[in-house]
Amino acid sequence: MIHRIDVVEHEPGAPLGRMVHWFEDQNFDVVVHRPYAGDPLPDGESLEALIVLGGQPGAYDDEQVPWLPPLRELISEMVSRETPLLGICLGAQLLAVAAGGEVQRSPRGPEIGIVEVELTDTASDDALAAQLPAPYQGFSYHYDEVTALPPNAVRLGGTTEFPNQLFRVGSYAWGIQSHPEAVPERFLSWMDRDVDGLPTEERARTRRKVTELEEVLRSHGQAVAKAFGRVVKEAHR
Repeated sequence: MIHRIDVVEHEPGAPLGRMVHWFEDQNFDVVVHRPYAGDPLPDGESLEALIVLGGQPGAYDDEQVPWLPPLRELISEMVSRETPLLGICLGAQLLAVAAGGEVQRSPRGPEIGIVEVELTDTASDDALAAQLPAPYQGFSYHYDEVTALPPNAVRLGGTTEFPNQLFRVGSYAWGIQSHPEAVPERFLSWMDRDVDGLPTEERARTRRKVTELEEVLRSHGQAVAKAFGRVVKEAHR
């Protein structure tokens, strides 16, 4: 049986990337919605699964990004329907806000580079987190952070500076702050165009680390895709 995963993309520079192939390998049909190009958001009643990607806007930038309010409503609907949902970076922040949490600009500055996320004790009982390496590593690129999880959320993984790196809201909605979908070239392009993001020396160290850890990052990103795919299939048995 072929299942379908719908994806909301916020900008052409932040696509689903290599996750497309990982989901297709699991026999999923991937349908991408690009509201910045005029596409309507998907209809919640017809969704089997939804992925909300990252992007440069903030979770509250409604005036600049007019599809954010209806998207937050769609996310809230998915949580209520217990339809599998994965929010990546901005998508994770939108999930937190839609479900009653908080997102703020990080007072510590942006997190840019490779993160190693420690899983919590509760992760071993989680349908998605239990399938991930412990710890897992990923590309991280964000200026805002989830500062308060929603009331019905479970924290599944974090770092010392950013504790809410992975969380679940309700039964089937997950937020992940890092970018399992990004290829190294994409991540480095984000870094190159953001001249204020990192000092020169740190930028060079990050480039070396991306090269050194390329295979690990690919493997851990694929683990996220496989875990979410497994959740979707089990939810629609």
